[in-house]
Amino acid sequence: MKFDEWLNNYMNNPACDEPRLTVQLKRAWDAAEKNLKPDGQVQLEQRVSQQTALRKFVDDEMTEIDKDERFHYKPATVFENAPLAMIQVAMETRMQLLKEFKSRLSG
Repeated sequence: MKFDEWLNNYMNNPACDEPRLTVQLKRAWDAAEKNLKPDGQVQLEQRVSQQTALRKFVDDEMTEIDKDERFHYKPATVFENAPLAMIQVAMETRMQLLKEFKSRLSG
């Protein structure tokens, strides 16, 4: 399955719990896709450039999550600290989505 098909399937999945990030990824993909020209070597170079830009976006997002100290706290429970637990779950979900995105982009 091509990356753009995977992303569309993920975005249309009712279990998608990080819709804001998937919309950002889709916009980045579409913007890069729009700049491609139907010209053999030029298209290949642009595709590499597109993937490099998307990898940078993903790496920047992963770095932001990793820098947040709450991501490294002991996992909170809803009974101890509900707001922190919700933040940690969202961060973990976002990190997993970014890792999946990066692996699909590379493969």
